Amino acid sequence: MMSVRHMLTAALLLALSLPALAQETLSYQGSITDAARQPVTASYPFVFSLYADREGGDALWTESYDSVDIVDGSFSVELGSVAPFSEELARNETLFLGIAVNGAPE
Repeated sequence: MMSVRHMLTAALLLALSLPALAQETLSYQGSITDAARQPVTASYPFVFSLYADREGGDALWTESYDSVDIVDGSFSVELGSVAPFSEELARNETLFLGIAVNGAPE
């Protein structure tokens, strides 16, 4: 059986620029493959977190989804639609996005 941990080859960190958080939500698309690098079609819980530091630390914002549909390896979410972005986030020049899938580490 395929492990989600194997689907993610490394921690995914994405630098976000300040203007992106002037919006109420932020569209994010990604892709997931299995250990054989084949696209996955499934639904998994996801947790997205924003950090001020590339190495993590305390999350400035977190949003959880009980189930995100992945079709042919692709998924899309609207960050900020479940847990709104705070005005404090816009005070950070750079933010880093951490993603955890199906309870696996970011």
